[in-house]
Amino acid sequence: MSMREPSTLDEVLARLEGRGDAFDVDDAHDAVNAYAKAHPDRTDEEDAVVKAELVALGLFADHSQENSPWGTHFGPMMVIDRREYPPLAALTTEMVGYWKGRAQQCGQPRLRARYADAAWDLEPKVNGGKRDVQMAQIAIDAYIADCDLPGIDIRQIEGLERALYLALKLGDEARTATVRDRILALQKQIATPDKPRLVLFHFDALYEHRKKVKLSDAQLADMVEGLEKQLAEWSDPAGKHFDPWSARELGQRLVQHYRASNRPDDVKRVVQIYAKAKLHIAGQANGMLSHHWLEELHQDYLDAGMRAEADALVPQVAKAGEQMGGEMRKISTSVEVSNDEMEQFCQGITEGSAEAAVERIVDTFAPDAENLRKQMHEQFAKHPLMGIFKVVIADEFTRAQVGGVQDDEAGRLVMHMHQHMAFESLFLHQAINRLLSRYQLTSEQFVDLLYRSQLFEDDRRALLLAGVQHYMGGDHASCAHLLIPQIEHLLRRLLGSLGGITVSLDSMTRTYREKDLGAVLRDPLMEQFWKQAAKRDVALYLRVVLTDQRALNLRNRLCHGLCKPDCFTPQITDRLLHILLMLSRLRLESGGPTSEPPDNPLNEEPT
Repeated sequence: MSMREPSTLDEVLARLEGRGDAFDVDDAHDAVNAYAKAHPDRTDEEDAVVKAELVALGLFADHSQENSPWGTHFGPMMVIDRREYPPLAALTTEMVGYWKGRAQQCGQPRLRARYADAAWDLEPKVNGGKRDVQMAQIAIDAYIADCDLPGIDIRQIEGLERALYLALKLGDEARTATVRDRILALQKQIATPDKPRLVLFHFDALYEHRKKVKLSDAQLADMVEGLEKQLAEWSDPAGKHFDPWSARELGQRLVQHYRASNRPDDVKRVVQIYAKAKLHIAGQANGMLSHHWLEELHQDYLDAGMRAEADALVPQVAKAGEQMGGEMRKISTSVEVSNDEMEQFCQGITEGSAEAAVERIVDTFAPDAENLRKQMHEQFAKHPLMGIFKVVIADEFTRAQVGGVQDDEAGRLVMHMHQHMAFESLFLHQAINRLLSRYQLTSEQFVDLLYRSQLFEDDRRALLLAGVQHYMGGDHASCAHLLIPQIEHLLRRLLGSLGGITVSLDSMTRTYREKDLGAVLRDPLMEQFWKQAAKRDVALYLRVVLTDQRALNLRNRLCHGLCKPDCFTPQITDRLLHILLMLSRLRLESGGPTSEPPDNPLNEEPT
């Protein structure tokens, strides 16, 4: 026999208070909402009560902390297109007063905790008043009492975590001790190997605050003993509950404890236990998963001071990286450019004279970081998921990790610039080829174009000439090996002319060393000069091509022997020539270098 629908709001609330099952606050919200929809003709007084109930029961709780969009524990139920539901402005002083009354009258702990905590948390946002300590006390007691009733395990855990946060905030030692003991008791009551959160929550809640909550030695020892037993169970490949991922999560907590207790041998022992589990599963996984798990374990070994184990793992990491590369699918797209379109482009960019063509090529293919940043955010707005995912760049080893657009804008901009350069590489190649053919430039004549700038030194001419000759002859590997060191020298020379320091003192050997190219390009003097002289972030462009692991990174890959034969393509050496042409625009003056204006530059004698 079905129960009749409640005819009054008081009846709805009475039924909710009488529930002894494992219901959630969301269920209470749904019940009030159903009543509201069924009774649209309610009085203004009842409507105010309905709204107060719906807001209180519909608020989203930010775990135990106070990091909601409102800077509070509770926040809007949802945010769509930057619009909050409900908005903070919808909360009123009358609502908070109603919640306080319900907190003192409601007999159901789950609901009483919500009313009291909402009143405590949000009252300062509504009327600017002080928080009512009594509401926090009622909330703590209600969260504790709720754990004696049937409930959803995760919700009761979150309730106790919130109760502990409030008790510590109030400095209420008695309630803190009560919450501490209830957390330990609940963990023993609900912990099960197939639900890691239920196993680990007591450590997560109490260990960081062990002194404040006065966790006794016996309680801590009991906690650690239980975790050690569970670690052994999760780490056993032959066991019923083998779970290498949870084993590592648990192991990291034991490592935290043993490290804080100055027990390095136990740190290593724990890492070795879960390492066997990770190695077992990595041996059965595909390349991508195996590579990720092994790199993770390699870092764990290093953190634990297990250098020998970490070094022994490196070949396995490299092997998994090779396997990962072989398993990846290549995704490509094609862009068609007609012969007529390309011819029109090449004619336009090289018209006038060789010198004028150089200026256009330099300006056209030097990326504009600000325009690319704007374009990147426009794409993110249209395709938000693509801007959220983290990107991992790897070969045998992970070389770089780039976060989402919002949390790692700089990294995403580097990637976006790299992709932009790849797209326009066809046009750059055709532009350089047309420059050479249209004006029948020899390698000597091309180098003469570079030597318009005093940045280029006579005793380096032979090296630059050899590099350009290899480019024209199609030997791009030799070209890159010759030109990249010369570009590095030119950039270091440029920094010196700006008044920058190009060497650093090695504190160990007390000798001077040249700064690496990455440091040269990140020097504020270099960044400021390019932004003023070229009106764009050329230093970023140079890092993308030469030193940034998130992009081409040509200088470092070449100097460390990481470039395989197929790395040396015209697309690579085209960029090197573009950088040389860009540097050829610089003029050294007594006050420092300047960038030559693009219009008719060769009519001016360098000063």
